Amino acid sequence: MSRALPAVWPAGLFSFPCQGLLHVVSCKTVVVLQPVPCGSILWRRWWWFGRHLRLLAPRFSLERTHTVKIEHLAWNVEDPISVARWYVENLGFSIKRKIDAPPWIHFLADDSGKVMLELYGNTSIDVHGFGEIAAMALHLALVSADIEADMARLVAAGGTQDGEISTNDSGDRLGMVRDPWGFCLQLVQRTEPMI
Repeated sequence: MSRALPAVWPAGLFSFPCQGLLHVVSCKTVVVLQPVPCGSILWRRWWWFGRHLRLLAPRFSLERTHTVKIEHLAWNVEDPISVARWYVENLGFSIKRKIDAPPWIHFLADDSGKVMLELYGNTSIDVHGFGEIAAMALHLALVSADIEADMARLVAAGGTQDGEISTNDSGDRLGMVRDPWGFCLQLVQRTEPMI
């Protein structure tokens, strides 16, 4: 049984018939395999194009790639309600979901709404002493347009500056500040944005 073919192929896709199927491929992935009856008008139209495109096919990888996206990073804290409030008030995060009962889970999102932090207070497991972990061993990096102003604002809100503001070999400016519970936040001012 044949299926109707789309009127317009998405940009970047190539199509060619082979063994009774219309193969629709991109340079990375086989996207669609649709049956097309041999001998049909559509088959004859695609035959010449497909015959020549098949010669190019080995240049393309037909292996399907799988990707995942970061949804959230979670950490266990002693007072998730206070930590969440501080992050909302001082970092501009928003609460996407919260549970007003133990373990007091709070999902916080940055202004893009695409990446979240999960804060919770699970008393059945240990809370890490984040203040004892070196800044370069664990930190949450945040884009800053003005590191000095953001650093001063966060310190005034109860944070603690951890080292001096520095510039790396790429010209990016970096500053470390710990939240009132010791977790390290890195303020980043890139010469060229990475995201």
